[in-house]
Amino acid sequence: MNVFRIPEFLSEEEAAICYERVLEIEDDLMALGEHNYPSVKGDKLTGRYQYYNALQDKVVGPIVLPKYLVLFGRGKWLQAWFNAFRKGDRIEPHKHFDRRDPLQVNMHPFTSCNLYLGGDCSSGTIYEGKTYENHVGELLIFHAGITHWTETYEGDDVRVTMATDIHVRKNNPVMFKLK
Repeated sequence: MNVFRIPEFLSEEEAAICYERVLEIEDDLMALGEHNYPSVKGDKLTGRYQYYNALQDKVVGPIVLPKYLVLFGRGKWLQAWFNAFRKGDRIEPHKHFDRRDPLQVNMHPFTSCNLYLGGDCSSGTIYEGKTYENHVGELLIFHAGITHWTETYEGDDVRVTMATDIHVRKNNPVMFKLK
């Protein structure tokens, strides 16, 4: 299993700007449609991933996109969404790519990322049973077929991350092409 870490992918200031922006637009994103993600219980922001692309946000996009362009190159198709977990929330073990899923049988394998924007860093993110500590502004890159999850969030603030899937082809209408 390979999980690659890029510490300080965002500066603390950039991460704070993105963190505040997610909290500012959370209600608007929640209003886009019904929660539709079985690995997160309750009515949460994660379940709105299919309705928008976080990289098209007027605040977050200009901060993150130039860095993604350098890292992944032109022509890749990205789908990004925000996760906001409060005390008692968690994401169950899941993977973004599974050939056994009939909807993904013809899909090319792809890469996923998790960008930690803020919140209590004491709980990590677990990839195939190994816990990776959270660090504000750090980007973790991994194969989309790796099972990952979090334990129950115990912080008194909001744990905010941005997840991104990087594809070679457009697979859904909210994907954004790096140019």
